[in-house]
Amino acid sequence: MAAIYYQDIGFAELFFFEKYVISQLKEGTLLEPGNNPTMIKALTDHYQDKPFVYISNRTYAYNVSPIIYREAATVETLKAICIVTPQSISQKTAEFEGKFYSNEFHVCGTLEEGIKWAQKFFRTSL
Repeated sequence: MAAIYYQDIGFAELFFFEKYVISQLKEGTLLEPGNNPTMIKALTDHYQDKPFVYISNRTYAYNVSPIIYREAATVETLKAICIVTPQSISQKTAEFEGKFYSNEFHVCGTLEEGIKWAQKFFRTSL
């Protein structure tokens, strides 16, 4: 089994796997252009020039500025984003957010589904 690396960046916890990262933002966080560079730096420091998928495990209530998806699209090694949320209203919100991201974007209901999707993405898209 591959090693898992953990990093707490203050407003989020990151769990790094070989080809994907699972992010859990802390309750009440506003992910916006002001703090997004911290997230991007953590991701690019870890993956460097290796492609990866970002899985957002939305376990807590927080807000996301859709503008951050435009910033995320500038990270060349970030190949796709998956939003995991079991609530249908949150899935609709995530689907709206996906309109601001120019690469592959997926919404699902469980973390297991998100991981399977990321693994399939790597097998079929890269």
